[in-house]
Order: sequence, then structure tokens, then C-alpha cells
Amino acid sequence: MASTSDQPTSTDTPAVPEPAVPVGDAAAEATRPAAIGTLIEVHPDRLVIDPANVRKDNAQPSAELLQSVAEIGVREPIGVRGPGPDGEFWAFKGQRRALAAQAAAETAREAGQPVRMVPAILDVIDDEAEAVLLSLVENKHREAMTARDDVNAVAQLSLLTDDDVARRTRAANALGLTPDQVAAAQRARKLTPKSLTTATSSGYDLSQMADLVEVEKVPNATSVLDQAKKDDERTGGRGHWEHAMSRLRGDLEVIERAAAVRAELDAAKVRVVTPQPYYSGYGEKPKERELSELRTQLGGPVTPAKHAGCPGHAARIDRETGEAVFLCLDPVAHGHKVPKKAAKPRSEQEKARHASVVAHNRAWRDARPVRHKFIAELVARPKVSEAVQLFCLSHLLHQNEGSSRYADKGELAYAAGFLGVPEPKTGRWNKPFQGAITKAMKGRRSANLLLAHVAAVVEFDMGDRAWEGKSAQVKEWLRLLAAEGYTLAEVEAEITGPIVTARTATATKAKAKAETTSRAKLDKAA
Repeated sequence: MASTSDQPTSTDTPAVPEPAVPVGDAAAEATRPAAIGTLIEVHPDRLVIDPANVRKDNAQPSAELLQSVAEIGVREPIGVRGPGPDGEFWAFKGQRRALAAQAAAETAREAGQPVRMVPAILDVIDDEAEAVLLSLVENKHREAMTARDDVNAVAQLSLLTDDDVARRTRAANALGLTPDQVAAAQRARKLTPKSLTTATSSGYDLSQMADLVEVEKVPNATSVLDQAKKDDERTGGRGHWEHAMSRLRGDLEVIERAAAVRAELDAAKVRVVTPQPYYSGYGEKPKERELSELRTQLGGPVTPAKHAGCPGHAARIDRETGEAVFLCLDPVAHGHKVPKKAAKPRSEQEKARHASVVAHNRAWRDARPVRHKFIAELVARPKVSEAVQLFCLSHLLHQNEGSSRYADKGELAYAAGFLGVPEPKTGRWNKPFQGAITKAMKGRRSANLLLAHVAAVVEFDMGDRAWEGKSAQVKEWLRLLAAEGYTLAEVEAEITGPIVTARTATATKAKAKAETTSRAKLDKAA
């Protein structure tokens, strides 16, 4: 026999206060009851799906709804008819909520916890067509919240619960989100309407929207991130996205630095000019020269401070760095010494080579923080793979290139970063990592310490031009990281050559299978 808590509450219509009517010279309007039924509570086991419920496709509750109902229950009453001969109630509105409540009830029983009742509006409807109509209205006129509504709602929850870990966690669970995603929504609410629309149409999640906020000022940022997202969907993981974000952060630094430099130049009333096209030896030769190329009458350097009073004093902002490059617009007319022999114009091949070097140096610097983040995650793994251990032991025993330079320098920052501990303020002779060593030994994770040390040595020895030398060690190191799941940046892939990892192989097989299935369906349809 069911407990009394399983029974619906009385269906007697509660007393309703007289409705308010407008007061005026005209007679009061005629009114009638809303007739929406009676609010009751129903045990999930007594709910059955009404045949009049019009939702037939996509009827199963989503993972997010299941998690929400498990965490906080059904908060919006469902619509039911009944009771039937066995005490059942037919859900003609709120089918997905009813199914989610039944799933939550089963989970609660398995955990030895009480089952939460389901709020419902009991309608006395004998007409099947009327039940179908109400179900159709319920589903037809419900509109999803906009992306801005979603972001703002989640963000407001994060504001309400920032000082309460338990409430923040509960809110995140009810929404099917992690606490980090709730925090990401707080940042994502700062997106401009245009960027939010673009991010939504591209299928960005909350974390990706929060990233976009950070680099929104960079021209074509969404195009870069869209491509990275597509690449990640093809290969798996989020490596391409992280590399794209690192490049965009570098672009943002240049933009912000250029803006700050321009403000400084404006405050100092220094004329800012646009860069002149490179002189190829034809046409009128530009008069302006950089101060670094000029000399005073006594042969000394012409510094910006000494040149500030010259009528030709000006500056341009370097597009690659955002820094000011000072120059004189007409050094001959203003009494500066100009080298007699002008530098020979670079050939097209030399200019292309210079541009390639600059681009590769920048790309290598941009890839470094992403690579270091992955190495730190690799060190934190419960177990270090055999391939990584073999590399590390070989590196130590054979004293590979860079070991002596690393030892002489006594650099500890890289090792600290990979171990996830603060950079020591004392020298290595004081054994600043002794605590980390003791903790690792207790957890039998000495291989992780070995990896942190060897990674620090290898990374310390790789400067901005490591891409150019393409040493065997750099190639082996990058290929090892790729095998462990790291997504190579384009500049790194140039060193390693094509690599087929387990993840990319799986993604390739899945794509091929999907294409085969799609072709089969088309053939069948034809």
C-alpha cells in the first residue's frame, strides 16, 4: 500500500478572492475563472505519459534536464489528468520533466534517499481533443531563451553564489555545468551583441565565449577561432583553440601597446606618421630616416631625447611590436649626418626571408605557453607513460644538449611551473623542491618529478629560433608530446612532419565512417 505522501492532495477548489475590476464611470467588465486546475503533488511512480501529449520526437529528457531535476527537482508544474483506476495521473503537458522526475526517483532509491514529489496542475478534462489542444499550446508557444538570456542568467547565479561554494556547486549541478563554466558565463556576459550572435551561431560553449571576450578587440578574432574550433572538431581536443587564443593574445598585446605608445606620443606632441612603402630604387627616394641611422655633427648617436627639438622629429609605430620607431623627416635639411653609402636594398627573396623569420619567431613564442600548459598537465597525470620515461632516462644518462647550460644557469622557473608550485626565491643549493620530492615519493610518483626536470632542461634550451635549427632533440621532444595528446602548432608541425596520433586516427576513422553512412543514405534515397 502506498504511503500517504504518495497520494495526491485534495482536489477541492480553494477559495479564490474576488477578482479586481477596473473602477470608473463604466460598469465593471464581466469576468470568469481562469480554470487552470488544482495544484497537487504527485509521486513520480504514479505518472504515465498521456497519449494526448503531442511531443513525440525528442521526447527523452536531455542530460542537462536530468541533472537539473536530480539536483533541485521539478520546479515548474506539469499538466496532468486523472486520477485513473489505479491512482495514476496522465501527463499531457511536461512529458520530459515527468520522465526526468522518474529517473531522479530511481537514482534516489538506489542511494537510499527520499523520493521528491512532482508538482502538477490537475485538470478535469474528459475531452481527448481538448487535452491534445492544451498539449499543443504548451509546446507550440514556448520559445527558447536567447543566448544573451542564457549567459546573463548563469552569470547572475555566479554573482549570487561567489562567496558560497556549496550554493555555487548546487547551481552549477542544476544547470548541468561545472563551477568553471558558471564563472565563464560571468565573463561571457561582457560580449558585444555582434560577437555574442557570432559565437552563438558558431556553437561556442560558455568557456569559448569567455575566451572571445578576452580577444574581442583583435580584428578577425572570430574568424580565427571559428577555424580553430573546426580543426578541433576534426582532430579532437581543444589544442587548436588554445593555440589560436595564444596567437590572439599576442596580437592583443601589440594592439594595446600600440595604443599606449600613441597616447604617449600624442601627450609629448610628437608627430606620428604612417610607415613608408619600402624603397626599391625606383621613383622619388623618401627623405625620412630612422634616428638609429643618423649621426650628430661630431659623430655621436642621435637619440630621441636629443632630437626632440628638431623640426623633423617624428615617429611611426611598428606593426609587429607596437613600439615607437623615432625618425627625422628630412635629416639633410636639419643638419644631421647621413651615411654616405646607403644600405643596398634587399631583394624580394631577402624580404620574404626576413618576414618568414619574424613570423616564425612570433609563432614559436605564441606556441610556448600552450606547450608549457600541456607539459604541466602531463606532469600532473597519475602515471607517466613508458615512452616518456624512456626519453627522460636517455636524456639524463646521455647528458643531451642543453644540460650543462641549464645546470650552469640554475634556472628553476620552468621546473616550478611544470610541478605546479611557486617559483622558488632561493637558489637550487637550498633544495627548494624538497617538499615536492617528499610528496611525490609518498605517492610513488618519482617519474613525474623526472619528467618535470627533463622538460625544464629541454624547454630552457629552446629559444625563439629553435624552429630554425630543427635539432634532433627538439624534433623528438615535440613528437613525444604529440604522442601524449598535445596538439602541435603549425610552426611545431613544420619541425616534426606529419604525425598520426591515436586521437587523430580515431577522429579520421569516425569522419570516414560518417561519410560512408551519409553516402549510403543518399544512395538508398536515390
